[in-house]
Amino acid sequence: MNQKHLLRFIKRAMKKYPEDIVHVEQGKGQTLSEVFETMNLTAFDLSVDTLDMHADRNTFHRFDKFNAKYNPIGESILREIFIKTDNHIEGKYFGHIIKEVMEDLEESKYQNVELRLSIYGRSRDEWDSLAKWAVKHKVHSNNVRWLVQVPRLFDVYRTKKQLANFQEMLENIFLPLFEATINPRSHPELHLFLQHVDGFDSVDDESKPEHHIFNLDSPLPANWTVEDNPPYSYYLYYMYANMTVLNHLRRRRGFHMFVLRPHCGEAGPIHHLISGFMLSENISHGLLLRKAPVLQYLYYLAQIGIAMSPLSNNSLFLSYHRNPLPEYLSRGLMVSLSTDDPLQFHFTKVSDTSLDPDTPTESRLPSLLQLSNRGRLEPEILLRAKQDFMKIDSATDLEYLNEQSDTSLDHFPKERDLTLEREFQRVTISGEEMCGVPFTDLLDAAKCIVKALFIREKYMARSMQNFCRTTARYLRQLGEKPLDLSVYDEIPETPVSADAPVHPPVSRTHPYENWDPSTMPLDMGFGCKMVDGVMHVYSKSSQMDKSSELDLPYTDLQEYIADMNVLMALIINGPV
Repeated sequence: MNQKHLLRFIKRAMKKYPEDIVHVEQGKGQTLSEVFETMNLTAFDLSVDTLDMHADRNTFHRFDKFNAKYNPIGESILREIFIKTDNHIEGKYFGHIIKEVMEDLEESKYQNVELRLSIYGRSRDEWDSLAKWAVKHKVHSNNVRWLVQVPRLFDVYRTKKQLANFQEMLENIFLPLFEATINPRSHPELHLFLQHVDGFDSVDDESKPEHHIFNLDSPLPANWTVEDNPPYSYYLYYMYANMTVLNHLRRRRGFHMFVLRPHCGEAGPIHHLISGFMLSENISHGLLLRKAPVLQYLYYLAQIGIAMSPLSNNSLFLSYHRNPLPEYLSRGLMVSLSTDDPLQFHFTKVSDTSLDPDTPTESRLPSLLQLSNRGRLEPEILLRAKQDFMKIDSATDLEYLNEQSDTSLDHFPKERDLTLEREFQRVTISGEEMCGVPFTDLLDAAKCIVKALFIREKYMARSMQNFCRTTARYLRQLGEKPLDLSVYDEIPETPVSADAPVHPPVSRTHPYENWDPSTMPLDMGFGCKMVDGVMHVYSKSSQMDKSSELDLPYTDLQEYIADMNVLMALIINGPV
């Protein structure tokens, strides 16, 4: 959605819904027309310039000014009315806008997007409120998937006395998800909504100074009661740990699992990218990799996806001509273009694929082709598109399609495997005459690089996120025990049942119409509670102690800090 689209909708709403009560001020309801009257504005006065939502040079390194651009005409009340889901009209207008975006995508047929919705962690009913908004307004399209972003704003909520400690925020984010997984009938709308959610994102201004270094002496979430914000790595670890436990629980139920894809490395210290390397399947931005060659090489070897947004970076942190995307692309990193905040950066439907016009056409075309090839769809979206194209409705046909599509769904085709294998051979190079570096130093460097890759493989396998198969095969040859590559395979999609994944084939009917809670999977009878910032699940809700705790593995804090220190030393001191 760009500014022009929002402007058209606001004008249309002023003409179509002038008497809708959209806001309550001091106990008195205000209609939409009255809200604009208080601003001395009519539909005729509104324009793209009047909205004043475009990020300009004044937002460079000023995230506060950038966030203010979300307010149309500088009025927070208009943001609440038109682009919020939890307002007085229950997100009616925002639902209409998103459905218009979805209609455009469906008309183009083979365009797919992954949109983000926010969960703040201020209260426990946020998830249910968001899910009810989606179901009530039927905000769904086979061309759209959702990623839920969690802003790192604990310090703001703590200052306002909205939260007592950091664990309360974590409970508000994850407890409803565990309850909906254990007993879908207790949160029916949330259960429906989660079928279309891919994973989690962590967002906020990374350039904010961090006053605390995450280590074993750091307060546990229940004891983090100060008004300072926890560091980036603290947020990411507890999101990862809870998501890992949730994924194991959902796998037991046959539900699909989530991934972690945070905003990472846009600004701030390098250790943000180390946390991303360890815990995330993919990241967004990754600008700071240009300052850390060893870490950049690790991201290349592990083929970690990096979604980059040059237009967004140009207005916030890094000018367009200094953007490292061309460098990353030429070096073989798994980069793709992403449209970030089009409401602030795009006047029209132009996207970030509009490369520098000063670049010769013959140089731009190969880059665009490569980026198009690497900007791959999520396997879930790709599979659904194939189902729709081939008119597949039955589970039997879908099973046959899955068998025929194994190679086409592989993220790393044979040509890329060969390129990476040649690169891995550099790690095992022998002979001092090749580069003048003593063989013992080369061997030490190779061991450190391989150890870092083993660390990432461990975290991806434990959380059941995807890991590059070429890298996994290489590590399997070096390791004493063969790696179990089956942990990266997606659970095959089958019809909805208590024991099967809740990812049915593309339906000709709307999934939010005529749904019946009584047909949802039954309650497992499990109980859950948060201990030291991580959810624990118990086989008996009436007896939640060690004797009934389920074995749902996650990486404990001590192991994470130890691995973090190993990678920090590698990046700071170099591989030798």
